[in-house]
Amino acid sequence: MRFINHKSAAAIFLYFLLVVVTVFLRIYFEKWFFKPLNREEKVERVIIIEQGDSLVEVSRNLKNQGIIYFTTPFKLYFKVKKLDGKIKPGTYILNNFMGFQELAAFLIKGNNIEIWVTVPEGYTLDEIDKQLLNSGLLIRRGEFLDYTETYLKNRNYKLNIDGFEMEIKSLEGFMFPDTYRFRKNDNLEVVINKFLSNFARRLVENELSSKIKQSKLDFYSIVKIASILEKEVKTFNEKRLAADLILRRLESNKLLQVDATLNYILEQKKPALSANDLKNDSPYNSYKYKGLPPTPISNPGIESLLAVLDPKPNDYWFYVSDLKTGKTYFSKNFEEHKEIKFKLLNL
Repeated sequence: MRFINHKSAAAIFLYFLLVVVTVFLRIYFEKWFFKPLNREEKVERVIIIEQGDSLVEVSRNLKNQGIIYFTTPFKLYFKVKKLDGKIKPGTYILNNFMGFQELAAFLIKGNNIEIWVTVPEGYTLDEIDKQLLNSGLLIRRGEFLDYTETYLKNRNYKLNIDGFEMEIKSLEGFMFPDTYRFRKNDNLEVVINKFLSNFARRLVENELSSKIKQSKLDFYSIVKIASILEKEVKTFNEKRLAADLILRRLESNKLLQVDATLNYILEQKKPALSANDLKNDSPYNSYKYKGLPPTPISNPGIESLLAVLDPKPNDYWFYVSDLKTGKTYFSKNFEEHKEIKFKLLNL
């Protein structure tokens, strides 16, 4: 009969101890170290991973957004599972209840079904088209812009926003500036309807519908004036002053003489229009043609719309904005206006 010596027994004991410790560590890491954030409230975040982002950058982003507790175990998990380098760029909707296994499944699959797009106040249809292209919603430049014409043509150029029916020439002015969540496979019909539905909802939320009904202006004219204010004036108080000025010029049958309306059709936008620019024979040239432009010239936000509906009475007839500070200077006569303009624009 053979006996196991003390050294062999010790080796066997150490082997089994190592197995137990390994199993324990695996359970610990899988069940504790790699567990999701333990919070009562579920927090959802939009995580954008750019092309070329490293595992270190991704883990840091997830930690900063509150999706994971620590970056080291997250990176270790990807190293152990041999997933390092397999994370795909894109826009992801993730939450703090996800474990590492679930996070990995999303990140290596490339979950781009949700796309967030922010449209700032004052953007034009053309600028929105570029924004949608950069977000991955469009295949080619101009696709959204072209479809806005198809959308209107299919509806005989008629639009209904919160019960306000109107005949319009363009969807310019009605793509309400906001942050939107789209799905990757959303067609342009869905995209446009989301913009329009949000516009109607914002009117109700801000109690503008009743103000529009009480106004002497039709809804389309209100949007046109608001689109001018959005392009030319920064603060709400100055927008109210400029709105009153514009309304009085319209009532007096005076030329609006607004740079932004002509800039809308110029290929190269200019801080100061030249004498040659002012000869442009376009209905958007408010130095040559009276009244409002054929369409809005941007997509205005709530402040600009409210400024038109609640103008601040004044006796100014001209205004010019400082390109550096954004401050708007108002004048009562043309001579005063010329002096201010000369100082600001060095004309």
